[in-house]
Amino acid sequence: MAEYEFLTYREAAERLGITLASARRLATRNKGWPRQTGNDGLTRIGIPAERLKAARHDDGTPGAGNDGAADDGKGETLSAMREHIATLRDALTRAEARADKAQEEATRAQIEAAELRGRMARPWWRRW
Repeated sequence: MAEYEFLTYREAAERLGITLASARRLATRNKGWPRQTGNDGLTRIGIPAERLKAARHDDGTPGAGNDGAADDGKGETLSAMREHIATLRDALTRAEARADKAQEEATRAQIEAAELRGRMARPWWRRW
């Protein structure tokens, strides 16, 4: 039977080197982890001792905490997403440049229209 250390969500987040929200998701995802409500009203989750040891460096400091994403073989997905984000940023830069150019053309067209309206406001014999 696995040994568990019961920690609050905040303590678990600190020990695992992850955010509080990630600690909650991790506890929810691992349905085999027991839960207890303490006399202080805080819920404590039983985290396997192996998991806590794996989250620490050799010198005993908290690890760079991942919430299991790298262990699930999702590293390739993450790198693909980063590449896609870079592609989208390039596309956004090009779209912003096109929008700026279109804005300049619209401003020029408005100026020309105002000039034509000014000329058309004069009587026909003065327009000659």
